[in-house]
Amino acid sequence: MPVTEIVHLHTLSGNVDAAYRAVCLRCIQAQDEWCDANLPQQPKGLEARGVAVFQNTNDPSETLLTAHWDSVAEHGIWIASATNQEIFPLLQEQVDLSRLVYYHVDGVSAFSGSENPPLIPVLKAPVISLTHYFVSSERKQEFDRAWQGVKANLDGFARPYVHRGGWKIEKGEDAQEEVFVSVGGWQSVETAEGFIGSEEGKKFEETLDATAAKKVVKYFTRFL
Repeated sequence: MPVTEIVHLHTLSGNVDAAYRAVCLRCIQAQDEWCDANLPQQPKGLEARGVAVFQNTNDPSETLLTAHWDSVAEHGIWIASATNQEIFPLLQEQVDLSRLVYYHVDGVSAFSGSENPPLIPVLKAPVISLTHYFVSSERKQEFDRAWQGVKANLDGFARPYVHRGGWKIEKGEDAQEEVFVSVGGWQSVETAEGFIGSEEGKKFEETLDATAAKKVVKYFTRFL
């Protein structure tokens, strides 16, 4: 089953400056070359592997690095590689390591680089939303049913942009808490907020909020 890697990085400069952009570009290109040489089963090219870098629309210091892997173990091979050990320190110099967070979303390739027309892939969307739903372990299946029951509301409103979701693999401090991660494209933040105010959106929100203890929504734009 595929997994989606998501890394939250906060820049020391407080924004995405030329130096940070250059380091990010060097890192993802080095990873792409390594994957091409060492993981022949992987799709060729950055977008084909869901690789991109985004900036938070509300907090310019927060950036998001994404990629798709066949498994957490496969990602671990890259992390342990000599190439990663060489280039990652360059990125470390640019970010607040105390705020670095990374995790994997199970069973989904969330950052699509291509879709069947007329659908628009996430990596081509002007804005993306990243939503975390915090759910008690005992209500995980209930949330799954709720999500499947109302996802058509989201898909219909957001079309032609696509939305996908899955469960975060890594546990947090609360071992009894699960996190469902939803990723999707929008024309603008205003369009996304318009969904919440629509009849479809109200039904969507009410259904999921009845199961999730809380949710956190962030919006990002892609710069690499």
